[in-house]
Amino acid sequence: MRAVPAAASRGRGGARGRYRYGRRRLSRSRTGSTRVGYDRGDLDPQPYWSAVLNRPVDAALAGELDRLDITSWLHRNARHVRNVERLAAGGANLALLSNTPESLATAMDHAPWTPLFPRRFLQLPAFER
Repeated sequence: MRAVPAAASRGRGGARGRYRYGRRRLSRSRTGSTRVGYDRGDLDPQPYWSAVLNRPVDAALAGELDRLDITSWLHRNARHVRNVERLAAGGANLALLSNTPESLATAMDHAPWTPLFPRRFLQLPAFER
């Protein structure tokens, strides 16, 4: 069974942070109890997603869920990006502070909005950018 992003809903947030695994819908609230440890780097993707689904998850499914998670977090809100662009154009000294798992930290380096933040401070000490 494959994990897929839930269909975008109307209103704020869309499908960000929501996944459908079979008939089970996962949300940030479902993943929240173990998310702190995952973001802190205490859990690798496979044990984290196993805990979220409450069953063993193989490496392939964990990788797919991790990819969907990264996609949801890197989804850009055009209005927010425009506001950050205005701040940067006005000379604001911008930085990004985030607690994030290593895979997301790496993906952030390639996001189109990343250059707007010349300094990035991620919870993982090895990933201060």
